[in-house]
Parts: sequence; C-alpha cells; structure tokens
Amino acid sequence: MGDEKQILRQRRRENLFELLGLLGDDRKQIEYGQSVGDKIAIDELQCMWFDDHYRADEPEFQTEYDKEELNALKKFNETENAEDPCVLILQNEYVDEPQVGVYVKITKKRITEWVVEWLTDSKREEESIDKFIETHNSK
Repeated sequence: MGDEKQILRQRRRENLFELLGLLGDDRKQIEYGQSVGDKIAIDELQCMWFDDHYRADEPEFQTEYDKEELNALKKFNETENAEDPCVLILQNEYVDEPQVGVYVKITKKRITEWVVEWLTDSKREEESIDKFIETHNSK
C-alpha cells in the first residue's frame, strides 16, 4: 500500500511539472492544441492547472512538495500583472486589413494569438471569410 501511494505521489509530481513545462513553452502549446483541437486547448490547459493539479489546500499536496516548491507554485498560481489568457491558433487562411476599411483574404498558414472569448463565437464555415469581406469592405 505504501508503494502505491509513493507511485501515485510521484506521478502527480511528474504530471504537474509536465503541465508547467507545457504552459511555459509556446511550441509545445501549439503541438498540444493540434492534438486535442485548437478550440479546446486553452480551456483544457486551464482546467488541468486549476482543477486537476494545483490543490494547495489538500494535505497530500502539501506533503508532495517541499517548502520552496510550494512557495514557487503558489507564486505561479497568484502571479500578479499576468496577461489575460490567450490561445495560440493555427490558421490556414485569415483576413488582413492593409488599409483602414479594406479587407483581403490571405491563404497561408500562420500562428496567431486569440483572446479566449473569441473562441466561443468562432464557428467557421467554408465561406466565412468571403462573406466577412463582402459585408465589411468599404464601398
């Protein structure tokens, strides 16, 4: 029984440090987003940290990390002046505005940041960009 607890404790530590590595590496975030679907990637990362891994009030959590680690994790969790969360999106095509009120469709891959809230209303259809340009270009 003691060995099982030790193995579980070690797995939780490894998972937490793996998540921190993912949160701190843009390239790994992109790969993760592609593997789970870009739309849910940022939500999934947030849930993994806040719901699954950072359990500072639980006695077991307190015993799995030394004081220095607990302080570092607490500081990470309470980081002040942090930017609002964003998600990295891989786009195959997008809209550019080379001049005010003039929109053009660009067909090439790029990685860009989106605010999380944009994902809730980003139901793309095959003609979404063309429809946007048609309705928004200055006449």
